[in-house]
Formats: sequence, C-alpha cells, structure tokens
Amino acid sequence: MVLESIYDTSFAVLSENAVRLTLELPETCPVATRSDAPLVLEFVRVNSTAAGGLSYPAAPPLVGVSCSGLAAGGLRHLTRVLAAESLLLAAAAEPALHSLAARALEEAAEMDEQVGVSGSSAHSDFAISKAKRFPWFG
Repeated sequence: MVLESIYDTSFAVLSENAVRLTLELPETCPVATRSDAPLVLEFVRVNSTAAGGLSYPAAPPLVGVSCSGLAAGGLRHLTRVLAAESLLLAAAAEPALHSLAARALEEAAEMDEQVGVSGSSAHSDFAISKAKRFPWFG
C-alpha cells in the first residue's frame, strides 16, 4: 500500500476496511495543550450499500480524529473539516487518505483559540455547506 511507504511505522492496518495514521502534532499548533500527544486519524471504508451503491474512492471514508493534546473544540473542528474534504474528494473519485492526513496537519497548524474552543470556523462551515449537496452527507 502506498500509505505504508509514505508513513512507515505511523501507518497501521486495523482491518480489511480500516487504517490508522498516528502523526505528530505540528509544533506550530497554537491550541495544543500537549505537544507530545499524537494526532490519530482513523479511516474506515464503508460498504457500497451504505454509500448509495458507491465504493471508495467515489464514496468517502469515515474519518475519526483523536488527540489528547487538543481540546474538544479542536477535535470537532478537525473532524468537520476532514469530513467535508472527504466528501469533496469523493465527488471527484480521488483517493483521499494522504490528502486528508496532510489537511489535518495543515488545519492543526493554523487553528486559532476561537476554533480550538468552539470547533467552528467560517472555513469549516463553508466546506460543510458545500458538502451537504451530497445525498449521503449526514
């Protein structure tokens, strides 16, 4: 798998349909409460019936985000941004996992105190509003 060669030991296969990436929070993450806490991303490929008959990459993966070094608002923000980005990549039938991992690190580096507390920003709200045009968006 391509992701194994990119992420080496940070990549783990959890099952046939699920993988985990364990990444370091960017040093520049302004809302991190602990710099040594890993940013964990889990991606699950849903079966085609749950995604309206589509399969990955045309169906977006489920995305889970966890990090003990981020407040709940920061985790909410990352989850919202990655879910919306996942839908946009799926609309183009683009493989998403590497792009989503890169996006998570970019977002973590740019979060401000407001986003870290509320979990919302104009950018993530706009991305979600665009993603809602897809029938499987919840």
